[in-house]
Amino acid sequence: MVLGLMGTMAVSTHQRFDMNGRIRTAFFALVCIVALASWADDRDLYERLGTTLIYSNDFSNEEVNRLVAKGIASDDPAIVELTLDAIGVMAETTIVGMWLESSDILYGPSTVHTWPKRALADVPGLKTLLIQRFELEYEARDRQNFSYPQIEGFNMIESFAKMPGVQFIPAVLAIHWPGDDDVEKFLLDNLLPNDRKLRLLNAGGFTSAEANAVRMEAVTDDSIGRYVRIILSDDSEADEQELAESATLHRQREVRLHALQGLSLSRSPEAIPLLITLGIEWPLPAILESLDRYDDAELMPYRQDLKRMLSGMRMRMFSRDDLPEATARLQDFSSRYDDAPSGAPR
Repeated sequence: MVLGLMGTMAVSTHQRFDMNGRIRTAFFALVCIVALASWADDRDLYERLGTTLIYSNDFSNEEVNRLVAKGIASDDPAIVELTLDAIGVMAETTIVGMWLESSDILYGPSTVHTWPKRALADVPGLKTLLIQRFELEYEARDRQNFSYPQIEGFNMIESFAKMPGVQFIPAVLAIHWPGDDDVEKFLLDNLLPNDRKLRLLNAGGFTSAEANAVRMEAVTDDSIGRYVRIILSDDSEADEQELAESATLHRQREVRLHALQGLSLSRSPEAIPLLITLGIEWPLPAILESLDRYDDAELMPYRQDLKRMLSGMRMRMFSRDDLPEATARLQDFSSRYDDAPSGAPR
């Protein structure tokens, strides 16, 4: 009887252990399913953050910052990447949009300026984390090969979204921490290509002696073209070599303009004659904006050349509606003081 009872107890205990094991296994499986579902939901949320929410005026900065803080610290690499994409693509598109706007190309003033002004600098520790992540990612790479993001077609957001989010960290830092010493050091110390570094320094409004030294080096470096002229043949189709040379010259001229724009932020007098010379060849809103930062006394030695530059711009139909004021101010100045010799290099 005792043996029978013990046997019954043993069977019951074995069944109980087996049942508990099955319950634990089922519970673990359920937890995994719930976790996977939660990750899927989170990924969907962070995809929407990058495609719509971060650009929506109905989605507050507090909500954006909460998602960014959570996403950047996630254990799911996909969510970390989606978070970097969301904040990075918006920052990079803003910088490129500002450049296209100042060049009067493809962009009107109503595009990037209608987006909400995000406040990522309010996320505790985000600046340091982004700098560390960038340094870790590119520690073993040749940073000269970290080229400026290329745009495919006309949709920048879609084009940038296909690229690694870490690639846009410098843009995030420049846009959200303007004038910050740590960010300026990060931009100056990293061997980014000239055009990218200069754009980012300009976007962050950095005007230190160190930043201006980088700009002056670009302006005076003959290897990037001190005076660049782009002339294609009259043939209906230029050959590949001619197009390649033209593209190289155009990039050189852009580097020069980025450098001069940056020097004008601190009203460096060395930039005035060079801006005018470039403006005579390449009439752009960016030239007018840069020269408009200087007062009449600073422009006085160059009034004749300024008048010549403005006369060449008179036939241009800029799409921006904020340019006539700057143009009128410069034209009024040059007409009042047009009796002196030129000071700009020819």
